[in-house]
Amino acid sequence: MAYAGRMDANQVWHCPLRTAPGDRVLADAEWAEVAADLMHRTGIATRGDDDACRWIAVRHDEESVHVVAVLARQDGARAHVFRDYPQVRATRLAAEQKYGLTVTAPADKTTTTHTTRTEVERAARTGQALPARDWLREQVQHAAAGAREPREFLDRLRVAGVVVRERRDPDGALTGYAVGRREPGRDTVFFGGGKLAADLSLPKLQARWAGAGAGAGAGAGGLPTPAAGADRGPAPAVAAGDSGGRARRRAGPSARGQQRRRPDYGLFALERVVLVVLINRRCGVPGGRRCAT
Repeated sequence: MAYAGRMDANQVWHCPLRTAPGDRVLADAEWAEVAADLMHRTGIATRGDDDACRWIAVRHDEESVHVVAVLARQDGARAHVFRDYPQVRATRLAAEQKYGLTVTAPADKTTTTHTTRTEVERAARTGQALPARDWLREQVQHAAAGAREPREFLDRLRVAGVVVRERRDPDGALTGYAVGRREPGRDTVFFGGGKLAADLSLPKLQARWAGAGAGAGAGAGGLPTPAAGADRGPAPAVAAGDSGGRARRRAGPSARGQQRRRPDYGLFALERVVLVVLINRRCGVPGGRRCAT
C-alpha cells in the first residue's frame, strides 16, 4: 500500500553500521546476520515474531550497511525503541567477536550527557547564550578547579549565581548536590553533578581533591602545601549590594561560550528525506508516492 501524504518523523528507525579501516570485508550473508541480530536485540523484529516490524538492510559500500525499519507492527501496534543504544552497542560487540573485527570499548555510561534539542531551543527563546545544562557544566567545572573541599566548592557556585541544592544523610553529612539556573517566569530545573559530566559527581570531586592534597605534600605544622604553580585563592567574597559584580562574574563564562556552534538540526531533516527516497526505491514506488505498511 502506498500513500502520498506526509510521513511522520517517528515512523522510521535508521541505524548505520560500519566496520573499522583495516577490517576484512564482510560478505552479504554476514551483514544480513548482523542486521537480523540488531533487529532482534532492539525488539523491533525479534526472531520468530511474524507480526514484527518490516525492515530492510541496504549495503552502502564494502564497509557499511544502513538498516531501516518502519516502526509499525503488522498487528497494528507501535514498536517502542526507547533507549535502544545499549542494544545497538551489544550487537556491535557481538559482531566484533564473532567475525574477528576491531574491538571497540564497551559502553560504560561515563560520557557527557548532551544537551537536548528542547534545551537549545529554550535558550534561544529566552535570549541565553548557552542552554542551562552547558552553562551549569561550565560553572561547576570552574568552581571545582578552584576549590579544595566541598564547602568552598559550593560557596564558589553560589557566588557565580548558581542555585545549589545540597543532599545530606540523616547525620548531616553531604552526600550529593544539584545545580540550577534561575530563569524568569520558569521553575528552576536542577541537574545533579553526575548528570552534567561523569567526573562532576560529588564522590569523583572528593577523590580529585583528596588526590591533589596528597600529591602536594605537607608544609609547616602538617598543613597541605599548594602544588607548584597552583593559583587557588579563597572563594571570592561579594558584598550584599554588589549585584553588578555578580552579573559580571556570571557573564564571563557565558560570553566565552557564545562562539560555540549550535547543532544544525537541518541535517536531521535532510537525512530523513534521503531515507524516504531510499525506502521508495527499495519498494519500487513511483515518484512522489511513499511506502507505508
